[in-house]
Amino acid sequence: MRQLRKLNSGFKKPCKELTGVCFAVIILILLNNSVIAQGSFGARAFSLGGSTAALTQSGGWSLFHNPALLKTDLPGVSFYTMRFAGLEEITDMAAVALFRTRVGTAAAGAHRYGFELFQRTRLSTGLSRSAGRIYYGVNISLHHIAQGGGYGSASAVGVDAGVAAEIIPQLLLGSRITNVNRPTYGRGEEELPMEMAVGLLYNASNEFNLTADLVKDVRFPVSFRSGAELNLSDTLLARAGISARPNIWSAGLGYLAESYSFNLAIQRHEFLGISPAVDFTVRL
Repeated sequence: MRQLRKLNSGFKKPCKELTGVCFAVIILILLNNSVIAQGSFGARAFSLGGSTAALTQSGGWSLFHNPALLKTDLPGVSFYTMRFAGLEEITDMAAVALFRTRVGTAAAGAHRYGFELFQRTRLSTGLSRSAGRIYYGVNISLHHIAQGGGYGSASAVGVDAGVAAEIIPQLLLGSRITNVNRPTYGRGEEELPMEMAVGLLYNASNEFNLTADLVKDVRFPVSFRSGAELNLSDTLLARAGISARPNIWSAGLGYLAESYSFNLAIQRHEFLGISPAVDFTVRL
C-alpha cells in the first residue's frame, strides 16, 4: 500500500503539468485568431475594453492601437505583460519605445505570446505625422510563428495604417486598418487577420474620458468596445470597460508621476475567465 501511494504521488506532478499544458494548448487554439487582431496593448487599453482606435496619451502603445496617434505622447519606454486565464504557459509580453525624429514621431516595439509548443512574435516599427487637426501614421510589422516538436516556423510582413481627426477640442475620431496588405505566412495560404476599426474619444476637461469603438475583423461579426476613465486625483485614475463578441468586462487603475507611470488591469472573458495585466512606462 505504501508503495502504491508513493507511486501515485510520483505521478501527481507530471499529470498536473500535462493538464496545464493541454489546457494552454486549447486556449491558444481559441485565441489564435482573435487575440492577435484585437489591437489592445498596455494595461490602460486592456482596462478600457480594448477601445483603442481614438485613444490618445497611450505612450508607445499607439504603435499597435492606431499609429496616427503616436504624436500625442512624450518619448519613453514601456513594458507590458498579461497572463491569459492565469496560466503561466500563456503569458503575453510586449515592449515599445517612442521617440521624435525630423520627419515625425516614431516608435519601435516587440510582442510575444505562447510557450515552447507554440509561439507568436511580432516586431514593429511605425511613424506618424500631422497636417493641422488631421493625424496619420503607418506601422510595418514582421510576424513570426513557431511550433514545437519539429513542426517548423513561418513569417509574414504586415502593414497597418491609421488616421485621426480632431472634430472639436473635446472630441477625436480615429480609424485603423491592420494587415491592409493581406499578408500570408510563408508560402502557405493562411492570411493574417485583417481588421478595421473606427472609434471616438470624448475628453471632458481632462477629468473624464469616454471611448467607443466599432471593430470588424473580415472573418467575424462587428464587435462593440467601450471604456471610461476618471481622474480621481492628479496622479490616480480609475478605468472600466466592456466589449461584445466576445462578451468581456474589464477594470483597472493607473498611477501617473512626472517621470514614470504604471497601470494595473483585470479582464473577465465570458468563457476563459479572469486575466490580469500590468504595464510600466519610463518617460525620457
